[in-house]
Amino acid sequence: MPSPAEWARCFYTMDEPVVKRIIRGSFNLEYQPDAELSVDLVIKLMVMDWLNGLGFLSDEQQRLVVTAVNSQLEGYAEALRVCLAENLAQPVFTLVITGYRYVACVGHDSFFDVEEAVKVEELPEEADTHIILDASARYSKLTKRMVMLRSNQQRGKEAHESLAARPNAEVSRASTPRTLEDFVDGKPSSDR
Repeated sequence: MPSPAEWARCFYTMDEPVVKRIIRGSFNLEYQPDAELSVDLVIKLMVMDWLNGLGFLSDEQQRLVVTAVNSQLEGYAEALRVCLAENLAQPVFTLVITGYRYVACVGHDSFFDVEEAVKVEELPEEADTHIILDASARYSKLTKRMVMLRSNQQRGKEAHESLAARPNAEVSRASTPRTLEDFVDGKPSSDR
């Protein structure tokens, strides 16, 4: 698993200081920027990133949501860990916010009211709005972003090493055009 610093570059709405604050404040863990994160912590941070991106829940409400569905998130993370280890298809996990207030997820038999911070067995009225997180798809997208990030870092490192290996003497200022008039037919005037 990548480090918190690497994951922070892949999240959509959370940078490293926010990830650090959440790890310390919401999860009461020590922040170690270069340590690998567990799958369950990545899943929880991913959900917090999604909730943050929605823009209508406070930081405290986001923390309460993750706490309310903690056992389901940990169950999903464990199933995901097994599937990744055995090269199987990812398990499906969805989280739903209904009526901008009530949260439910796969494996949860009730709703969590984010305004009252209580569990409710059924909705008090029909909800006309449902916001759904497909955690499986989001995790897949984040891991693809991680692969691209690492690939770009490797290419950048290789390019830097390649440039550093070239002797500076190869670059001749005499052949470098100084003005537009120095260029004729695609060649500097000193090369004609």
